[in-house]
Amino acid sequence: MKYWKRLFATSVITTVVFSFPGFSQYTDGEGIESSNSTNIKGIAIKQIVYEGECPGITQYPEKAYFVSDKLPPAPGYRVKLTNMSRGLSPDAPPYTDRSYARGRASESFEIALGAKHQGRYFIVRQGENLMQYEVTRDRNLVSSGTFSYYVTVNSSSEYRNKVQKEVRKYNTDGSSYLTMEYRCP
Repeated sequence: MKYWKRLFATSVITTVVFSFPGFSQYTDGEGIESSNSTNIKGIAIKQIVYEGECPGITQYPEKAYFVSDKLPPAPGYRVKLTNMSRGLSPDAPPYTDRSYARGRASESFEIALGAKHQGRYFIVRQGENLMQYEVTRDRNLVSSGTFSYYVTVNSSSEYRNKVQKEVRKYNTDGSSYLTMEYRCP
């Protein structure tokens, strides 16, 4: 009897974990494919939290592409992705506008965590993000829709202390000398 209870409990936990949208391998419909995953409905962003004399956070943006199995790329197509999620700037939501003219996906872009539009990165929040897409040709709408995109953060921590570096200092008369200082890397 204990065996069956343990088996049932294990199968329930497994079902819950693998049916959560952020962990399933979705490959159908519209979404964002990263260079490290075939899951088009979610991504894991790497982050390092530094402790010690030089605390801070470093995030590693992910290279990504818009994909759609319903509307493949075609000459003259462009796709605009807008993150419509709550907690982001309602006046200027994060977006990216990319070529969607050849191959099987859009031109690449980088995804990063944040709260407002940043020119180089397509900004997302941890958790569920509501994405709106518009595919156009010559500024005429071809297709549009929305999809949910799930973002998890793989966070690790490291100790980072100051390191000794040789620094050139200058005197008021223009001469210089070398000295050693402790600085954060």
